[in-house]
Amino acid sequence: MSFQLLAAQTALVLSFLGMIAIIGKKIPALSQLPENAGRDQEGYLLKLKKKAQEVNPLKGTKPEIFLQKLLSKVRILSLKTDNKAMDWIQTLGKRIEKKNNNFFHQIFPEEKSPFSRPQQPVQENKDKDNYWKDIKESVSIKRKSRARKAKKKQILQSKKDD
Repeated sequence: MSFQLLAAQTALVLSFLGMIAIIGKKIPALSQLPENAGRDQEGYLLKLKKKAQEVNPLKGTKPEIFLQKLLSKVRILSLKTDNKAMDWIQTLGKRIEKKNNNFFHQIFPEEKSPFSRPQQPVQENKDKDNYWKDIKESVSIKRKSRARKAKKKQILQSKKDD
């Protein structure tokens, strides 16, 4: 046997004997403890469940709103991941092109490189401007309707006071 194997076996045996000695010393102390020592009437899981209900982050929100926010965050994360993966694919493709000395273009001279990003249609600035204008108009409409409701309440209150 080699020295390393012998050293490992002795360490294993000594560790096992040490564990037996520690357990042997603790058995009398453990046997003197009552059966319910350290336990409350309620279990640990019930306490944890009560604390979770007290600290409920969804207490003031509707589940649909929470789900909408969660799904939008998941969507953003997946888009970021996809974008990063596309960047890695593109850089790897460029490295392969350099190594192969433009081998792909020698075979298919009329086609683009398979590692380039697909061309996305460019949106016109008008579409973007209309988008924000629509949002501003919807917000102003909501404000106007709130103001009308407030005026109606004031009129009703003044009639009740008379």
